[in-house]
Amino acid sequence: MNHTLQLQLREFVNKEGKDELLNEEKLKSYIVDEKLQIDLRRFILVLSCESTKDYVLHAGKNSNRVELNNLIMSVVRETGLRNVIVKENIATLCKLIGVNFNYEIVTSYDPVQETFQPTINTLDPHIIQSKLDAAQVQMNAKNYDKAAEIYEELVKVGSRSAMYSLGMMYIEQYDGLTKGKPFVFQQMPDQLKKGIKLLEMAAENGHIKARIELGNYHYSYDKGPEGLKKAYAYYSSPGIPSTNIKIKNRLVSIFNQEKTNFLVTILCGVLTVLMWIFLFVCGNSVHHHAVLIGWGGLLTVIPSLLYGLMVYVFCKYKYAYIKICAFAMLLIWLIYPLILAIN
Repeated sequence: MNHTLQLQLREFVNKEGKDELLNEEKLKSYIVDEKLQIDLRRFILVLSCESTKDYVLHAGKNSNRVELNNLIMSVVRETGLRNVIVKENIATLCKLIGVNFNYEIVTSYDPVQETFQPTINTLDPHIIQSKLDAAQVQMNAKNYDKAAEIYEELVKVGSRSAMYSLGMMYIEQYDGLTKGKPFVFQQMPDQLKKGIKLLEMAAENGHIKARIELGNYHYSYDKGPEGLKKAYAYYSSPGIPSTNIKIKNRLVSIFNQEKTNFLVTILCGVLTVLMWIFLFVCGNSVHHHAVLIGWGGLLTVIPSLLYGLMVYVFCKYKYAYIKICAFAMLLIWLIYPLILAIN
């Protein structure tokens, strides 16, 4: 909501009293600035709901999360407005009538203690936004330490936008991700780990950009067995724009990787059966007819064990790169026909 409108609404309440917020005509006659009319109409629409009127007249100083959630859902159903708009207007209303807006329970992170815990977001959304704006001003002025201080304060009360911004600050200090070098989480520097964790918390709390960034990092840089699996989970999570061509192409690529892995697993299974058939059919050397089935057994058991490992990896990490197992199986087994040919 427009900050100027909030100030004028505060003046109105101070002058007329909170109950007069329900007087639509008086409210319209008091606030006449054309630039504020769209936001004002939304606010009046929220106030016109029976559940909102009852709340204005009977709300205590502290409302629990259930009451606020029921109010927000009721207004969304009655007005057809988006949840985020209704929540913003209800937060403004609570501020005007002197009610604490203790609505959101989110996961907060303490960068100093490195601890995560559920918390109630007790800051007014407008206060959070003003602090985020202040942090951005510091970022633009390259006062990164001051910006980080503001973000850390907001992170502690569960601001997902602050989690995202602070996480990106940590990550961008390192060249490993930006220059395309693969990473393994356990081997990353501590500050880089904090950055990834902050993005994960922001994503868990519903931050769309954090989900996209995590998808990008796991797709491009995480070469661990679960890299593509995590990328797929983030790219396909709720809220990700379906029109993003880059993400769509990457999802197709990940899906194709799964299909390729399935085909490779089937073909290697057939190859394993053929290896064992070859062992019992061709157990003698070509020139001296020496019995070399012992060598054959060893050089068939090892690829068979590799195939078992491949099946395990495919079942647990279906997007992992398993072609290397197929090449290793074939190269090891080919030693046996070579031994038969030269003896």
